[in-house]
Order: sequence, then C-alpha cells, then structure tokens
Amino acid sequence: MRTTLRLLIAALLIVPLLSCGKKTEPVVKKYIEVPVPSEYEIFNTREGVMFRSGQSSYLLHISRAEYDPECGCLSEYKPLTSMKGGEVFTDTDVAENVRYVYKLRNEHIPYKILSDEAREVVIYAEPIFIESVQASELPGRRYTFEVETNRPFERLIAFAGDRKAASTIEDEFTVNFTETDTGTLTIYAYDEYGNAGEPKVVSIFAEGGNKPDAPFSLKTISAEGKTTISWMEPEGVWLYNVYRMKGDAYEYVTRVDLPYYMFRTGDEPGCSMFAVSSLKNGAESEKTVIEVCYP
Repeated sequence: MRTTLRLLIAALLIVPLLSCGKKTEPVVKKYIEVPVPSEYEIFNTREGVMFRSGQSSYLLHISRAEYDPECGCLSEYKPLTSMKGGEVFTDTDVAENVRYVYKLRNEHIPYKILSDEAREVVIYAEPIFIESVQASELPGRRYTFEVETNRPFERLIAFAGDRKAASTIEDEFTVNFTETDTGTLTIYAYDEYGNAGEPKVVSIFAEGGNKPDAPFSLKTISAEGKTTISWMEPEGVWLYNVYRMKGDAYEYVTRVDLPYYMFRTGDEPGCSMFAVSSLKNGAESEKTVIEVCYP
C-alpha cells in the first residue's frame, strides 16, 4: 500500500515538470515595433502633391485632411493610397493656397501591424521650378552655382549625395566638394510655405570620355493601375535618373538605385515617353528612351 502511495505522489510531482518545457510558439505580434515613416519625399509638382516612398520593408499608407480656416478645424481624414518602396503617388485633388494635413503610417506586411503616425502639413501652391543652373569652377574642388527659378523662392537647399552642401536665401552659392563626393548636386527651391519644388540635378567635373554606358533593353508592364519600367544594368552602374517627356523636353522625375521605376497610371488608357540614364562617378550617360502605353 505504501509503495503504491509513493508511486502516485511521484507521478503527481513529475506531471507539472513535464509541462514546463521550452515553448515553440512564435513571437507575439504585440512585441513587433513598426517604425514611424521617415524614408519618403514629398514636394509640389504641376500636377499636385507628390509622394515618393524610399522604403522597402513596409507598406506606406497615406490619408489626407483639409484645414477649414472658418472653424479652425480639420476635416475627417480620407484614405488616399498605399505605397510600396520605389513607388510614386501624386495627390491631384488639390487647390492653390489650401492647407492639407497628410497622415502617414507604416504597415508591417506579414503581420498587418501599423506604426504610429507621421504628419506632413502642405499648403499647395504653384511649385517653384529651377529653370537653369550655371556652374563656375574655383580652385580646390570648389564650385559656384547661380540658380534661376520660375518665381521668387524663400530658400535653396543643395545636397551632394546625402550630405547637405548648401542652404541659402541667395540665388548664388558655393559648394566645397570632398574627395568622396561624386560631383552630382541636387538642388531644391522652397517657397514661402516651406514646400520644396521638384529637384534639379546637376552633374559636374565629369569628363565626357568617362560617361557610363546607358541602360538597355528597356521594357514595361502594366497591371492594376500601376506601370513598371525596367532595364538591364550596364556593368559597374547602380544609380539611374528617370525622365518623362513634358511638352517638347524631358523633365527629371526621380533617381533610383534599382533597375526599375514604378508609378501609378490609373485606369485611363494613354501613352507617355520616358527616358532613363546611368550615373557613375558624377557622370551621366546618354538617355535611353521608351514609349510607355497603359493600361
């Protein structure tokens, strides 16, 4: 009898121990932190307010509210779009001198978890365009730039790669290029509301004989209101400028570090001329042109 009782007590002690083994459950979703959106660009264009997503890990959700000066309040937020990395979206339903508040949130794609909000306030106005840039060489990898815009600006900001190289209220400024700079300068003109116009890209101190080969074998595919232009990469090239025909000239659209460019076209059929060039060591290749028809 005592032996049976001892065996029963031992069994009761072992059962809880067996249930305390290592768990193999997945990480609880609530512990996944999704960062607030930061890798994006926003600026005014002739068509409206343009967003460009530079992130690849998350889906970027954009919604918009409109400020009513009479009540001093915002309208309800209206969802506009969801963007993947490399995509471009333009909010065309805008009016001059109206204040809009854009709410941006990242979404963790597998788990559908949303980040906290980032907000951008934009008063839409006729965008400032940099019509021309004159560069003059100075000793020691220094250059003076004289900028002409389509209307007065509040400030010019110039970037040499990711480095802020100049910030000025004058239409003429000097940049000291470092040994690691490629010689490509990107200039933004800001209006009185703090809105950036479309960027102007200038390539300097690059000899013509050192131009990289142009992208080749361009092709397009359209589906679900989106069109993708892709191309084959020349050897040693990883950076590209994308242009779109406006009127009788190609205008700069964006710079990408992957051999494709995706944009929204909507459901209406149409055709546009695009061009893509390669960038390497501050030099830009000839443009490769393609006609894009959609949907």
